[in-house]
Amino acid sequence: MATYTTFPDPAKTLEHIDRLRRHHDHLKSLDDAYALMRQKETYDRMRDPGFRCDPARMKDLDRSHFTSLILKLSVEDGRQFFAGVRKCYEKLGELLHRFDPGATVEIYLDSAHITVKSLQDGLRQNAENLRHYLPIVAPIVSKWINLIGGDTSLHAVGFFTNLHPAKGLSVGLRFYPSLPLIQIIRGEVGVALYGHGGGLPLRAEDSFHTMLTHSTAFRARTLSFPMSADFVQEFETIIASYDQRVFGVIEDIQVGDFYVRNGYSDKLVAVDEIPVSNGG
Repeated sequence: MATYTTFPDPAKTLEHIDRLRRHHDHLKSLDDAYALMRQKETYDRMRDPGFRCDPARMKDLDRSHFTSLILKLSVEDGRQFFAGVRKCYEKLGELLHRFDPGATVEIYLDSAHITVKSLQDGLRQNAENLRHYLPIVAPIVSKWINLIGGDTSLHAVGFFTNLHPAKGLSVGLRFYPSLPLIQIIRGEVGVALYGHGGGLPLRAEDSFHTMLTHSTAFRARTLSFPMSADFVQEFETIIASYDQRVFGVIEDIQVGDFYVRNGYSDKLVAVDEIPVSNGG
């Protein structure tokens, strides 16, 4: 299974990651997407006096089931790695409650994952249902893990943010992969599934597909609007203070780290899941 490492020399590690970000196109596009989410989809919405979350849409989202191909993250295997993440989430929660005592904060590391490909929305599926995806998914994951999995490192650096009408305020880890392993598997799985024509239940092909390599595990709901200008400023300052924070790296990624999971809510709290390695 994957290994989780924190660094005794974060400055040297950050220098290495910054060099990767300057030269790899897949990381340049990630930086652009993270910046867009932070400014347009978080801070601009926080400052918009007309922006509101929609409680009815939130309830519908929380009752819904989703199926995704994921890279499953392990809090148990990465105790030190995730201890640092949790501490930062708790600091953000304290800030939020200071300005908005009625806000509900969730830190849900137990279901932590990186979404590789969203497969189906709105359907409860059991392990037997999920197994039908494996003949297509498993060979693709195995192929690319064998080719570049051993050379791929996922560096966790800072946070992305998003404020969404149906999700509330989300904060999660930004991952910078040394090689585009996740992006390649995402694309290959999509092409194969939607070209398969085998009647598998799939979300609409033209619906939103993430291009990010990220893991959300902090959510704030029941927020008060309009938001306090002082809160927005302090929130920005705290988030920016983590932009150079290297939480650690995930390496030695194996086929056994990939799962097809059916979960409830967009948090994808597991209902049923099956390891891709079961597909042979």
